[in-house]
Amino acid sequence: MSSHDLVVILGAGASIPAGLPSTKEVTDRIRQPGGPVIQLSSTAFATSQSDLQALGRTVPVINFLDSALRAVYSSVDFELILHALEQLELFVASRAVGEIADEFRPVLTAFAGLDRRYAQALGDEIVVRRTREWMIREVFNFVGMRRNGNGSSDHVTARHSVQGLIASLASQFRLVVIDLNYDDIMDEIPTTWFDGFVRVVEDHEPCKLFDVSAWLAEERRASAHLLLHLHGSIRFGYAPSDVTAQLSQFSEPARYDDYLRASGTLRGRSASSTLADGGVHDAFPIISGAQKAAKMIFNPRPYGYYYRTAMSALIDCPNLLVVGYGGRGRSATTSIAKHPRGHGEPGRSPGGK
Repeated sequence: MSSHDLVVILGAGASIPAGLPSTKEVTDRIRQPGGPVIQLSSTAFATSQSDLQALGRTVPVINFLDSALRAVYSSVDFELILHALEQLELFVASRAVGEIADEFRPVLTAFAGLDRRYAQALGDEIVVRRTREWMIREVFNFVGMRRNGNGSSDHVTARHSVQGLIASLASQFRLVVIDLNYDDIMDEIPTTWFDGFVRVVEDHEPCKLFDVSAWLAEERRASAHLLLHLHGSIRFGYAPSDVTAQLSQFSEPARYDDYLRASGTLRGRSASSTLADGGVHDAFPIISGAQKAAKMIFNPRPYGYYYRTAMSALIDCPNLLVVGYGGRGRSATTSIAKHPRGHGEPGRSPGGK
């Protein structure tokens, strides 16, 4: 890469002023009533006075999980809750099914069992999986609805400001934009982006699939502005069922023209299970929770290729601009912090500006 190239990393601080929800707002949203529930039937499963009062009534599974995590962690957000569900799913399955393959079995099953206080709510693999899938859809739709809303004048001004900044940079540099957010603010910029989704699906015009050959060819040419939705997008959804059956044994996202079309594909469907190294790495339209790097690697189209391009760009490109990234993602933070050193300049920790 040359001095004419610029890598731009966009964190939550680039989107929140434009009306998109913060981590706290998303966490508050999933804590509201909704999602799979269980019925308390024994005092053995009560963890508080309020639980005792709830005996015989239905309680959201998320409430149990949230209470358990808050008893141990000083801070609990939606990504930690989702990570717990992912870990629990295989943990519970391996305890219940003795013949589960070792490659799927979490190593902790050799040393621990599920606390009996939570066994009724969290001891059913199907309930845990349904809760995990519900949570992904809830996060996806909450971001999508906030993005699709009109927003205040301040939100519109902030959105136009960040769009104007990127558009201006696009006139001076060849951009590689690594967007860590789920929104589509960048997609609206009147800049010719290349994101790899160029394979048109016959008879399903709004739906496009990721083309590996086209992505690698453009990466070599280094002529177009690249837009990498590294953690997915509200414009990503599932391909039509008849198309998915022809792709591979695994699900992979398809890109649609807008959030509403993409969200419609999530109703009544889920990603095929991608289980590896004792973890759940399903190919949902957004990547959340912990172990994001593993999820990208195990779902190469588009995430694995985006990840490969992003890491190469951070190593090779002499110019880096970080906008609104607070350093929550450890792998990205390390790459950003080491970037100046790799190009012979003093290192500087990434900030929120």
